[in-house]
This record gives sequence, C-alpha cells and structure tokens, in this order.
Amino acid sequence: MALRGERGGRQEDVDTASRAGRPTRTGGKGVPDGMLLGGLSLLLGGTFAVWLATGLAGLLAHGAWPPVHFTRTPFAVRRLVSAPDDLAGAWGVGAKGGDGMPSGAMFWIVLLLLLVLLTALVVAVLITGSRYQAHRRAATTTGPAAAAARPVKRAGRDVRPSDGPAPARPAEQGARGGGAEGRRERRTATANGNRPKAPRPRPSAPPQPADGDRPHHTAPVPAQMHVPEPRTALPPLVSRHLSAQTLLDRAALIRPTLPRSTEDPLAFGLPLGAHRTHPLYGSLDQTYLLLAGPHSDKGPALLHDLLNGAPGPAVVTCPDPAALAATLPAREKLGPVLVHDPLHLTDADTAAPLPAGVQRLRWAPEGGCADPLTATNRARTLLFPLRPPGRPAMADSAIAARLSHTAAVDTAAQLLACWLHAAALDGRAFRHVHRWVEQPLRAGAREPLAVLRTASGAAAGWDGRIETLLTPQNPHRDAALTLLRRALGATSELHILQSCLPSSDEAFTPEKWESWMNERGTLYVVGEPVEDPRADPGILPLSTALLADVVEHGRRIAVGSSSGRLDPPMLLLLDDAATVAPLPSLPDQMTGGGSLGMPTVTVLRSPEQARNRWGGAAGTIHRTAGIRLAMGEVPAHDLATVLSVPESEAAALSDALRAGGPGARLVHHPAVPPVVAEPRQLNAT
Repeated sequence: MALRGERGGRQEDVDTASRAGRPTRTGGKGVPDGMLLGGLSLLLGGTFAVWLATGLAGLLAHGAWPPVHFTRTPFAVRRLVSAPDDLAGAWGVGAKGGDGMPSGAMFWIVLLLLLVLLTALVVAVLITGSRYQAHRRAATTTGPAAAAARPVKRAGRDVRPSDGPAPARPAEQGARGGGAEGRRERRTATANGNRPKAPRPRPSAPPQPADGDRPHHTAPVPAQMHVPEPRTALPPLVSRHLSAQTLLDRAALIRPTLPRSTEDPLAFGLPLGAHRTHPLYGSLDQTYLLLAGPHSDKGPALLHDLLNGAPGPAVVTCPDPAALAATLPAREKLGPVLVHDPLHLTDADTAAPLPAGVQRLRWAPEGGCADPLTATNRARTLLFPLRPPGRPAMADSAIAARLSHTAAVDTAAQLLACWLHAAALDGRAFRHVHRWVEQPLRAGAREPLAVLRTASGAAAGWDGRIETLLTPQNPHRDAALTLLRRALGATSELHILQSCLPSSDEAFTPEKWESWMNERGTLYVVGEPVEDPRADPGILPLSTALLADVVEHGRRIAVGSSSGRLDPPMLLLLDDAATVAPLPSLPDQMTGGGSLGMPTVTVLRSPEQARNRWGGAAGTIHRTAGIRLAMGEVPAHDLATVLSVPESEAAALSDALRAGGPGARLVHHPAVPPVVAEPRQLNAT
C-alpha cells in the first residue's frame, strides 16, 4: 500500500511538472538522433570522398575515368588501410584495368583536397544556419517578447517584467509547498487516500503606509526605472575620442619618450574648447582643418590657446601682429623666439614692441642650393604662388592660356634653379640673384654660366640649360622672365632685400634648425594676406619658401630619428594658409604630418579658397584632416563639402554654430557626430 502510494506520488509529480511546462526526466537513456544522423553523414561522406578522389585522380593522371564502382568503396577502404599504394588491388580491377588507375600519391593528394573542401562546405553551412537561426530569434524577440517587455500599469506606477516575479498569493504558496516538506505532506496524503490540504498561509509583509502618509523624501524609486542622462554629461562617443582620458590612454603612442606618470593632457594634445563644461582635446599625432568665416574671432577664441598649449616647437603664420603679441609671453618661457617680418609689420605696433630677446630672422633663399635637388625645389616653391589654379572645367581659350602660363612658370623655375645653384656654389648672396633677375640677358647669362662651367659640384648640363632657356628661340622666355621679376620684385625694396641677407652668424644651417627644434623654439612668419598673388605677390614667395624649408628640415629630422617622429612634436599653425604662406606640400602634410610629429592646423576661409591655391589636390586637405572645425558664419554648402554631410544637415549645423555665441566652434571627429563647443581658457578648471 505504501509502495502504491509512493508510485502515486511520483505520478502526481510528473503530472504537475507537465502542467507547469517543465520537461520531465525519465530513467531511460539513448543515443541522440543528431549524433546518429551525424555519424551516418560522416560515413557516407567519407565513402563518397574516397570513390570521387579515385576517379578524379585517374582522370587527372590518364585523362579518363578509371573502372571503379561506388558499391565496392567499402572493400577498397579496408584494403587501402593495409596497402595504401595498391589502388588496383583495392578496387579489384586486375592487371588489365590497373593501367587506368592513378598512383597512390596522386590519390591521397586528391583525397586530402576533397576533405578540405568538404570541411569548408560543412563549416559554411553551419555558420549560415546559425546566423539564420539568430535572425529568426531576433525577429521573434522583437515581436511578442517586445510586447511583453512593455511596462504594465499597476497601482499607479509602471512595472517592467525585469522587476522580478510578482509575489505569490498565500494559497499559491501553500499549494507549492515549502520544498521537501511540502512534497512529503502531499505523498502522505495521497497514500491515505486523502487530497493534500493546503498549509496555512505564512504571515505577509507588514502593511505599507498609503501614498499620502509616506514622506516625499523617502519615496522609493523602482529598481529598473530609466533615469535620463544629465545634460552636463559628456556623450559616450565624444568621451571616447575627444576627452583628456583618451589622450592619456594613447600617451605611449603619441609621445613614447615621455614617462607613463605624465598626467597633463596638454603634453599629448591640443585644447579644442569645451562641450557641456567638459574640455575637448585633439591628439598631437593628428592634423586639423579650421574653416573660419566672418565674425569667427578665431585668434583669441581658439588659435592663441592652441599655440600657448603646444608642448614643443611651433611655426606660426601671422596675417597681423596681434597673434604674436598675445602668445609671445608664453612662448618665450618655453624656448627661443624667431620672427620673420620682412615688411616690419611688428614695428608698426608701437604699443607692444618686440622684446629685446626676440631675434629677427634673416633667411637666405639660396641656402642649401648647392644641392641641385634643393635648388630645383626652392625655385618651384618661390614661384608656387604664381602658378595658375586648377579648374575642373574651362573653355578652350582659357585652357590654352593656362597651359601657356604653366609652361612659362616651368621655364622660370628651371632658370631660377640654375641661378640659385650658381649662387650657392660660388658663395654669392641673394642680392646677386636679384641682379641676375633684373638683368637676365647680360649679368644673368654670363656670371652664372661661368660658375656652372668651372665650379666643382655643379650639376651636369645646367650650363647648357641656361643657354637654352635664354635663347631668343625659346617661345616662353619673355613670359618666364616677366614672372621672375614679378615673383622677386619685392626684393627691390631695401628692407625686404635685407631680410634675405643674413650674416655668417645669423645664417640658419640644418644644425641650427635642429638645435632650435630641440630647444622648443617658436617661429612667427608675419606677412600681409595676398588674395591674388598672380597680380602682385609681395613677399608671399619668400614666406612660402621659408615655411617649406622649415617643414623639410623637420621631416628630415623626424625620418632620421629612432622613433620616426619629432618629439616633442612641432606644431604648424597655418593661419590664413592660402594667403600668407601657401605651403606647396600642404596636401601631403595634412595626410602624414601627424604621424611624423608635426601636427598641422590649417586655417582657411572656404574650400573654394583652397581650390584656388592647390587646385585638384585641395580636396585632400579636408578629406585627410583628422579633426575638422568651423567657426563664425560658415555657409551650409561649405560645411557640407568639408564634413561630407547632406546639405540639410549642414544647414542645421550652420544654424547651431551661429546660435552658439561668440567663440563657438563646431568640432567634428570622423568617429563622432559634430558637436558645438564653447571657448575654454587653458587655466580653467
């Protein structure tokens, strides 16, 4: 009787589990169906692979299918185990049929390839099936499960399914019983023929006070209630790419020579402003593009902070002396300061004269031109501002005029390279080059020709090049000479020519440039912006050639260093880059300057201004910039071009930028949506 009662209890447990939807366990054991199907598939697949490998090997060896039958494959497999090379005996073809059988090596190679292909096919099928099942589960989850996950109104508050199961009623608690004790009670009752009695309900939790009686400051918050993100929090993407912590995490990559204990973000990056009171930074191994429209206040709001925060040497182009006056005190504390100002614009600012410790730089354009390659690059750089801009579409007459002008510029560059090379070989100052430009058919033809014919180290064939370029039969001679007079016409003024005539102590050799960089010096290249240098370039060719020379020295030092970069990095802050000193290699500098330890900040008015100066390569400037910024009233189509966003989104960003107030800037990292940031002083906390 007791045994029957126990069996009855077990049956009741199974029934209860079935009604509750739980799987029931039985005492029997067996092989799963999947294992059986997998074993049969493996057996049949291996048999088919052996038969197919034999046939393909025979086809490859003799050009015909061998006399093998699929039904004999098991016997062949058993024979190949003991005699791997006896294919004729394994397939029972005899001596006559053995002529069409492949060799053992051929068979095993083909079999191995087939097994690899079959394995890859099985893996691909399994991966595809698992992805399909995952998509189906995702679709199912977004259906009924999503509806079940919606909050349900209970007692005036939202309750989510993740809040946990609802408390059981006393009757349900009694029916479920308290573990083993409850099961024993049910079994005893069943054995006596009586139905189990529900145990007495347990005392419930103490009653909670009503909402009106509960103090407001102690109101509980649901466990899973969504708390909105405070407006002062930094968005995750912005924090991941533009925060100070990001710089410190990448410190070993940005400046590997600094100790790991350095916690100053300005040692690894540049300050870009603040977003929701959080400071934003860009790393020193990136390049930057700033579109500065009207009313941008770019200098006091951003550029001065970038220069004051730079930890290493810096080269700055200044369209006016205001930047020099605002940043000179901080840069003087860091290292020596050089000012290249052929027009003496800083002398006009009597309120803030240059301190006595600031050196006025005199730079010789012919310096280093004893090397023919340097002479060629220097001549092209001096004439770069006079080159015609690249246009995507022009009329035939305009194309012909542009080609003629380009040929004249090329002729002028070759002639100027010869003169610079001769002056450097003979130790002559730049005043002789200026005289050759003014008298090209007399002194400019005789003196450099004699130097190139007699001086040791002269480039081969360059003496004949001067004669060819100055011959009356050269159709581009007159236009080339006119371009040379226009490019170097500013040196007719004595104070500008004096800036090209350094003494032996003032001349900057490569060793002096390297020492200046190691001492974290600053070079200010001051000049008036020139919108159309093809008409009157002023000192633009001299400023451009000086900037290109300093950048080239920096590249050589970076390539020759053990780390392959400058450390500390040298900041290139090119304010009004297209009108003060248009660097010919700026597109390349924006592409790889950051990785060489030369972070470059290019300031332009618009993409059209860049196209007028760099032609078809102008697109590289904004496409390869690591961080793009915009300040002031920037048109929507310019933002759309630079940020690569639709016109409608660019219009909304332009409106947000205008609404940001004075000094606001748009900051765009390729991995972060554009954000509007406000100015932030370096000493702000």
